[in-house]
Amino acid sequence: MKKVVALLIFIAPIFQVKCQVSAGPKFLLNFSNVIGGGNSAGNNFKLGFSSGVYLKFEVSDQISIQPEIVYATRGYKYLSAIGNKDTILKHNLSYIDFPLLLSISIGDKGFINFGPQVGYLINDKMKGTVTSSATSENIDSSNVYGYNTTEYALAFGGGYRFPFKLVVSVQGAFGLTKLFASDEPSHNFVFGISVAYSFGDSGSGGGNGIIYRRL
Repeated sequence: MKKVVALLIFIAPIFQVKCQVSAGPKFLLNFSNVIGGGNSAGNNFKLGFSSGVYLKFEVSDQISIQPEIVYATRGYKYLSAIGNKDTILKHNLSYIDFPLLLSISIGDKGFINFGPQVGYLINDKMKGTVTSSATSENIDSSNVYGYNTTEYALAFGGGYRFPFKLVVSVQGAFGLTKLFASDEPSHNFVFGISVAYSFGDSGSGGGNGIIYRRL
């Protein structure tokens, strides 16, 4: 958290150049997986979601800086069939994410964005069954033991700003920090479709935000 605050303080003078600001809620339907590591062969993508808020500070007509605060679910499904034992587990990892995106306008209403992201793991909900010919065990546990609870990631995406202030984009993130503290390198990977609403944005490439403007 201290690193996030320090980064925001560092970039604060940029916002004084052209303090034209828009903001709004953001929702993401995503697919996530954990890749790498010795046990990743049985990992599969799972469906999840994210929701949060963002601010967009326009540095110029083409470039914006967009910090966000997002509650996000990531994780994976683990499927394994060894001998007479079938294992089906779903790991739901819950994070509070702080992306800091550089957004570049393309044409009138398109854009791409990318930047660093810091995430804090708040819970891992593991649920599923381990079944053999003799027994069937239900698993339902919740903890973060054995995980790196701070994740540094690279976020990226691109989309389109509609004239009625709706912003639709494809977003993704790749974890640079390994997920398990004492295991082989294994990383979160997530992608999905995001829908956001912009208060104070006309929907054009330049934005014309009206929440706050400093001349």
